[in-house]
Amino acid sequence: MKKKSLSVSLLLCAGLCAQASAQAHSLQSLIESALRYNPGRLEAREALTAAENDARSERAARLFSGSVGASAKRSGTIASESGNSGFPKDESSTSADSSVEASTYGPAGSRISAGASYSASIPDASGARTLDTISAQGSVRLPVFVNGKPVDGRLEKAAVRSAVELPLEAAREAAAASDRSLADSVIRLALDAASAERLRSLAVRKAALAGREAEIAAVRRENGLIGFDELYRAEREADEARAAAQEALFSLDAKKRTLAKTVGIPAEELDLTALAAPDPVSGDALERLVPLASSASVRNAAKDRERAEYARILAGAQDAPSLSLSAQVSVPGPSARSESPIPSTSWSAGIGMTVPLTAGAAGARRAASDSRIEAARLAEKNALADEEAKRQALLDAYESALAREKLRSQFLERVRSRQKEVALAAASGTATAVDIERASVAVEEARLSLEDARSARFFAALDACALGLNDPAVLCGDIAVQDTESEE
Repeated sequence: MKKKSLSVSLLLCAGLCAQASAQAHSLQSLIESALRYNPGRLEAREALTAAENDARSERAARLFSGSVGASAKRSGTIASESGNSGFPKDESSTSADSSVEASTYGPAGSRISAGASYSASIPDASGARTLDTISAQGSVRLPVFVNGKPVDGRLEKAAVRSAVELPLEAAREAAAASDRSLADSVIRLALDAASAERLRSLAVRKAALAGREAEIAAVRRENGLIGFDELYRAEREADEARAAAQEALFSLDAKKRTLAKTVGIPAEELDLTALAAPDPVSGDALERLVPLASSASVRNAAKDRERAEYARILAGAQDAPSLSLSAQVSVPGPSARSESPIPSTSWSAGIGMTVPLTAGAAGARRAASDSRIEAARLAEKNALADEEAKRQALLDAYESALAREKLRSQFLERVRSRQKEVALAAASGTATAVDIERASVAVEEARLSLEDARSARFFAALDACALGLNDPAVLCGDIAVQDTESEE
């Protein structure tokens, strides 16, 4: 029996040493640590940064795009002049060109382009005239008769929302959802590990109590007060209690390792003995955290409907005629104007209309777009109905968890009253030290059940909070650190 008592003492010492070397943490500090060091969260932030850069690039491309070019070449002709020696005469020149072009998107889906160029031809022959020209041109392309309107002013917004804003909003929502999921995971893992810590402590006490009862049974058997069956039962219960204490220790180590990996803190530095679920919130406060049409499914359905509506607008421009206006002017360059006669200035202006011929494809595309919009509206309606049912179920689950927590609190008070009765009996000599320890263990067991009920209630609040896309930290507030001092 001394060896068995020694094993229980070792389990107890292992837990105490681990607590002594660890640092107490709150839920908030664990969440902050995870947000700083968790690899998955860092990956999500990098993905968001990439999406922001993509959006910035797309905005810049829509605001301005252009090019600058330059070229040079040598050219010439070989002609035979009569009356000479018969050798050919080489007439060559050097030409150079430079240009700049720019374009941007304008209102109503228009595309505005402008450019300028300079060209010069320099002959090699002495005294020959250098010819250079400066040109400027511009054009506007505008979709007309779009979606039943002469000009559809929604095209620009539809293009920007579809290509820039909606993808960026989706990336930001995904990053925020990743943060909320990580915080929710940290809270659940931390409270689960804290429960395992309390369970280990209780298991060690129960193992010690079972060992003492087995020792008493051995003494009573030696005195002939009980039979071997009662002794064997007491020893078997002591063995099972020690095995349960060891399993509780293994379970605690595994849960702390999982939590440590999530928050980026070594497991040996985690002290969760004083960690407990925060105080409950009222049903009205929880309802305010879960307003209607706030769930991810409803918001995603609304975004899908918006995408479908913008796609319908843009599809109309794809099949619409386009009106083109263009103008160009060319003037002599400085070298050409320095000699007489000065070359003339030339200009041109034009208007054009392009009408696509789709052989029925345009009508089919519009019908497909209309069907997608209707499907998206139905999906949004269904998501609202599902959200309402789920919201009510989560609020009901929270109220049920509150009722169970209250019931466990009543159980704890009753066990504490019984413990006081045992203490009075011990004072009068009608109860033993083992009876006092049994009562103390019963109180600790009831306390553990209450803490688990508190965690279950808090998890129910987390479920409701997640439906409303709220940061789980809003439920933590000032973290309620419960007094876990054992009552003797």
